[in-house]
Amino acid sequence: MQKAVCSESYRGFIGRLFLSMEQHNRTKHNPYAQFSPDEQDIINNFLCIGSINLYRQWILDEKRLPLDRLIELSGQLFTHGVASLVNVSTDLVFNRPAAND
Repeated sequence: MQKAVCSESYRGFIGRLFLSMEQHNRTKHNPYAQFSPDEQDIINNFLCIGSINLYRQWILDEKRLPLDRLIELSGQLFTHGVASLVNVSTDLVFNRPAAND
């Protein structure tokens, strides 16, 4: 699996495979049913491709980050986004003037 995920020649195949599995799973349970089909495609793509890329980077980094920390960090990123990791307001993260300005 590591070779398939990390090898440049398999990237397209692995991406399609994971998206296909995700779409199959969504027919059984779809927590994003309230969104339009186009929005669901974006959400599912973000989750699938993001997960694959995090795993790929962890392998390329020779798994130096402990697995428990990878799980914790990726869970936080997928659940709360990058803004949850920095000590600034989301207005600054998204380059918008703060409400007080």
